[in-house]
Order: sequence, then structure tokens, then C-alpha cells
Amino acid sequence: MWFLPKKESNLVTISCSPTTIACAWITPVKEKATYELKAYRRIPIERLELAQGYVHNPTQIDTYIASFLAKHNLQNACIALALRGPTIYETIATTPSTVHDPSDSLVPKKQQHIWSYRYLYSQDTAQATFYICSISQALLFQYKLCALRQKLNLIGITTTSMAYLHAYTHAYGVAFRHSQLARDMSRCNNSIDQLVPSDIIRRRLIVPSRYTSALDHELSSLTPLLGLAMSQTGF
Repeated sequence: MWFLPKKESNLVTISCSPTTIACAWITPVKEKATYELKAYRRIPIERLELAQGYVHNPTQIDTYIASFLAKHNLQNACIALALRGPTIYETIATTPSTVHDPSDSLVPKKQQHIWSYRYLYSQDTAQATFYICSISQALLFQYKLCALRQKLNLIGITTTSMAYLHAYTHAYGVAFRHSQLARDMSRCNNSIDQLVPSDIIRRRLIVPSRYTSALDHELSSLTPLLGLAMSQTGF
């Protein structure tokens, strides 16, 4: 969605929602075309630090992220963020395939928002389906301030749904087809969170034994984090 080139080999992916912060250090294993989970932590948010998606307690949020980075000596790592919350606009919409920017024709754009979209699939009626999202400049500024306070190498911010779409696309690799995505979107009633089969993630992500016992419970948090890593280090 909004990314800069990487300047450091290590990448930490972080997802933030009103109820949870999850951090992961995921590295590519090129000879196997897979990824390895080096470190992971999911932190329940219980004191409204991210209520409604806004940063209400920046000191505590800084502490959560800094403690993960310090524990694994990742202070110089590149950071990619995925955000979710009611302050982020998201929709799946259909528009004529000739439209250049689907967000222009479907929603009145707010001047204080940054918009993005992703093509999903075409239909037989010369229509195209897109995922469309936007985030306010004020919310982006809050997370940029967080990065400045901690001197983080922040390379990108996107939505959690976009991270799931990255995971889906990269997990299938050269076998990815938009027509299959259309069938899978129909299967899960357009719920992007349910789009990526758990067996694909298990095949593409090498998980250390210390995390395997809780893997089933953590897959929903790990999938978008892996998607972010795949989008930056994909084969």
C-alpha cells in the first residue's frame, strides 16, 4: 500500500488492532522457497491503548514494540505495519473494467485520507472487483511519530486485509490465478481473513518447536504478518 525500499536485511512485521498487537521476525529461506519464523509475540490490548484504532497511549505502544526488538537485537530492522480498526475505510466493490481508478468512481474521497486499491478478479459482465481502502493522514501521522520516537526504520504501512491478500497471492506463487481468487472469495463470503487456507501457511512457514503447540490459535495473527514479509521478500 505505502512502502519504501528496504535498507536492512532483517524485517519485523507488526499488526495493530484495537484489541491486539502482534510482532514477528520472519526471514526467507530461498533454497526451500519458504519462510522461517524467528520470533513472535502477540500482546492483548486491555487498557484501550488503541481504542477505535487511534494511539491513545503512545508510551505503552512504544514499550510493546521496543521490548520485542530489544529482546531479539532487532533495533536496526526494517519495520512494516498492518493496521485494522474502525478508523480505516475498507470495502470490496465492483466497477466497469474500463475505470482507471475504482476508488474515484465508487466513493467520495476525503481530502485528509490516503487511498489505495487492489485488483481482485474480473467478472463475465465486463466488471472488475477491487479491494479499496483508505487511512486518514492523522492516523498515519500517529504511527510515523511512533517510528520517529523509537528511531525505527519504518518502510511501510498498509491494512491487515491487504496483508492477507499478499499472503494469499505469494503463498500460491506461480500457481496464483485471479479466477481461483474469485472462487475462494465466494467460498468465504468475501471475508478476506478467511481467504488463506491454513495448510498453505503451514507449508510455507517453518515454525520453531517453541511455537508449534499454540500454532492453531495463532494462525489468524501470523497470516497477515507472513503476508507482509512475503510482500517485501517474495521469491
